[in-house]
Amino acid sequence: MPVIYHYDVLSQPARSVLLFIKVNDIPVEEKTISIIKGENKTEEFKKVSPFGKVPVIDHDGFVLSESVAILQYLAATFNTKDHWYPKANKTRARIDEYLAWHHSNLRKTAVTWVRQVVLLPLLTKQPVDDAVKTSLTADYDQTLDEFERYFLSTKEGFIGGANDISIADLIASQEIDTNAAAGHDTFTNRPVLKAYMDRVRAKLQPHYGYVQRQVQAILAAVSAQK
Repeated sequence: MPVIYHYDVLSQPARSVLLFIKVNDIPVEEKTISIIKGENKTEEFKKVSPFGKVPVIDHDGFVLSESVAILQYLAATFNTKDHWYPKANKTRARIDEYLAWHHSNLRKTAVTWVRQVVLLPLLTKQPVDDAVKTSLTADYDQTLDEFERYFLSTKEGFIGGANDISIADLIASQEIDTNAAAGHDTFTNRPVLKAYMDRVRAKLQPHYGYVQRQVQAILAAVSAQK
């Protein structure tokens, strides 16, 4: 049975799962949900996802939310290549270490920055306060520095020194590239991070470019309507 996948491509975690599905050629029935239109808050959608959030999958009646849990489930269920979520204890532990760190650090500061500095001004047509922008940018910059220094400490390969891409790289890359595309000065003076992101994108093509173009098209349409 195919995986029924409910997602909004504007969601960074949802894009991580979508890329995993595409790259691994997992049988899927896609169901797009527009957060901007409030489709995630309808009673119909809450029958699938009680919290009204994406992403969520339904695999032959087994419903699962939360991107990390979904990625781990898909990797095991569809017997994907070991590098995505390695069985070796210490290698997997490094990936789990990043996944535990991610939501309270990189995702928290990245999402706050893009919402307050880019999306809110776009939707309201009101400029962001300079002091707020400076503070949020500093918080996000510090997190990027920590990410580069600790999780990319080998200066080659992928998160935790892995030789190949994992679900941790999927999760991290969508936050980083979203904000870079939105105007954050992400890669200046961060050659290790830039090289890392180049490796991630190369591993995920052509799907990476396709997904990013979808995001840009939606944001352009939203901007044109305001």
